[in-house]
Amino acid sequence: MSQPHSRPIIDVHHHFVPRSVFDRLSAQAGGQQRLVTSNISITLNPTLPDVDAHLGAMERAGVTTSILSQPGLSFLGMEVCQQINDGLAGVMRDSPGSFIGCAHVPFGEGAGRELERCVGDLGLPAIALPTSTGEVYLDDPIVDPIWDVAQRLSLPIILHPNLLPRGAETDYWLDRSVARTTDTTKAAVRIMQNVFRRYPELVFILPHNGGTLAFLKGRIGMFFDDDAVPRPADLKTYGLTLNQQRDMGLLKIYEERFRRFYADTAGTGAWPQAIKMAKEVFGADRLVFGSDYPLEAKTPDEMAEVLGCIYEIGLTDDEVRAVESGTTQGLLNRARLPR
Repeated sequence: MSQPHSRPIIDVHHHFVPRSVFDRLSAQAGGQQRLVTSNISITLNPTLPDVDAHLGAMERAGVTTSILSQPGLSFLGMEVCQQINDGLAGVMRDSPGSFIGCAHVPFGEGAGRELERCVGDLGLPAIALPTSTGEVYLDDPIVDPIWDVAQRLSLPIILHPNLLPRGAETDYWLDRSVARTTDTTKAAVRIMQNVFRRYPELVFILPHNGGTLAFLKGRIGMFFDDDAVPRPADLKTYGLTLNQQRDMGLLKIYEERFRRFYADTAGTGAWPQAIKMAKEVFGADRLVFGSDYPLEAKTPDEMAEVLGCIYEIGLTDDEVRAVESGTTQGLLNRARLPR
């Protein structure tokens, strides 16, 4: 199936940072293209703060709207997050219909208030969060003020891996190829086991094809637990087969929580087989287009190559339209923004 350029296409995984933040990172990198410290690993593509470059790339690739975020920088604190938020709101105003900004907040004091400002004053309809920051993970109570606002306002939550997960090695690019996808998967497990138990209405878009969750779904299910379903004494320390999970009632809970996740198409190097597996495991109605421009998809042609994968994995016409934009637009429409 070839790509129809006449239909709306939303890129849910599209990175942008305001010039002030980009210049700060560039200064820290000493003019080098890549900044690697004890808590960050990022390529400083000069396209990141260039709005015209983003618009030109989108036009060439056939993308109509991009959801802008860079939550891997949220650990830099409230001041940087506010610069990002204000910058994204300005881009939305200047290019209506082409860009949608995400709210960025650090974990800790003031996160709930800043999130309220992003929604109420800036009109940002989604949240972008890192999968972890230092020693803080998404099931930490310090994150609860964010979940409180997200659930009350029905805001979709777009995750991105910690740019340098705790303990990640940087040799052979293991931080980027393995550690980030692992951090996404670990975050999903923490959300299913803890966060969804307390905030059952939240929905998350997982980056990079869902990390390794599509491949590991069965194994994670073996060790899934819930307080409502006590394990028999002889099975407390063992993994469970699918039939055991089903008989105990754990499988139903696990599947219900898993359905709160959506996976984007970024992060595979435009490998259709991996995206097809995500479609099979998450469901075609839980797959959304994401390119990771301008980092992993560095050019318009690479963005178009990722988009092209969705026409190669056996989707029906209706499913293609959903992946292109329909599912993402539906998530954005849930947000309770001021009118």
